[in-house]
Amino acid sequence: MLIGFKNRFHENDLAGVLIAASTGSNWIHTELIYPDGVSVSSWAQTKGVVARPTTETLRNPTYWEVYDLGRFDTAGLDAFIRSQIGRGYDWQGVFFTYGLPLQKQAWDKWTCAELVYFALVHYTPVDLPGTQTAVTPGQLRAMIKKAGYKRVI
Repeated sequence: MLIGFKNRFHENDLAGVLIAASTGSNWIHTELIYPDGVSVSSWAQTKGVVARPTTETLRNPTYWEVYDLGRFDTAGLDAFIRSQIGRGYDWQGVFFTYGLPLQKQAWDKWTCAELVYFALVHYTPVDLPGTQTAVTPGQLRAMIKKAGYKRVI
């Protein structure tokens, strides 16, 4: 299993500019990358949680960092992800977590980092602190790096 982080310079769209400006980080997106070439995340452009071919999301590796999370049984993770497909994008979380430091989010919707962080903490052996109520892509990237996961791209 891999995790990818997109730099705002990959596609300098409005959502990316707003996330970078409000978080103070150039890391604006994260997604889980399965070995079969499917990426799962919540995207503003798709209005929520979807699974897409990694070739659609990781188009320019220059602006991505990808880390190897290791091999593990993904049965619980897969069931959780399937149950979240179609959930909406958490604009409330973007505004109240990224824009204002209030750490509030919509519990029936996800930002990319909320979804990936929750999935990793609750359904995988990935070593992350499980105490965050909300997280940004830049914060999650820092946790992954601090935990010592190897960068592969």
